[in-house]
Amino acid sequence: MMTAEEISERYGYSVSSIKKNFPRTAASIEKKYGIVLIKCKKDGRTYYEISDNRAETIYDETKEIVNIGKQTLNLANYEFFCFLGIIMTPQGIFRGTRKDFLNYVGIPINNKNLSMLDVVMQELVKKEYIMFDVDEDYIIVYVKRKIEKEMQVGINMIKHCRAIAEKHHKGGDKISQLIKVWLAVQICIDNPPFTYEDISELTGLSTYQIRDVKKMLEEDEIFKLSRVGSYYLNKGWTGDMNGFYS
Repeated sequence: MMTAEEISERYGYSVSSIKKNFPRTAASIEKKYGIVLIKCKKDGRTYYEISDNRAETIYDETKEIVNIGKQTLNLANYEFFCFLGIIMTPQGIFRGTRKDFLNYVGIPINNKNLSMLDVVMQELVKKEYIMFDVDEDYIIVYVKRKIEKEMQVGINMIKHCRAIAEKHHKGGDKISQLIKVWLAVQICIDNPPFTYEDISELTGLSTYQIRDVKKMLEEDEIFKLSRVGSYYLNKGWTGDMNGFYS
């Protein structure tokens, strides 16, 4: 559940218009953002719920572009993938059970991952990337505005990384690494030459992980890098590089 103040910060409507002219404001928000705002009461206080209209999984979403903050590339893989799941929901808002969330991002539903989910969410709150609330058995999560619009990730890119991981019989952790390295190379390409250490600084991945993922991406003809000593130069994009837009 969200307060009128949180709705105001998120969507740019005044608190008074939300409280005093709710039907018109809700209709305006639905028309502008495609979400349904519901007014409800709990313990004598008024709150607002949002229908996120999400697909069953992130891979079923129809959005072509979603936003992600550049600094989030350095998140641990589990944190990064959970954050990716949040931004993939319509308007960057997720509302549902913890099991719903794990199913949405494609992480196996077990006690370990369910327990880890709350730890990850609290870490993302501490880093001021998201807002996180609990309503009985539901979690409500949304991306903080200041994190949005710094970097863009294409949905086709995410689906492509999943396909590469599946081809190599790898799971969600490898998908996260593929996305990170793909984006990091696109950032580094603006300041050539670059090293594995440059990519590691951006992604938090080890040299071994970067080398393994780079090999997969090159085999799939996403890009081709040429080595000059310890440095790398781009030999040209050969795949669909729709993931990053400056």
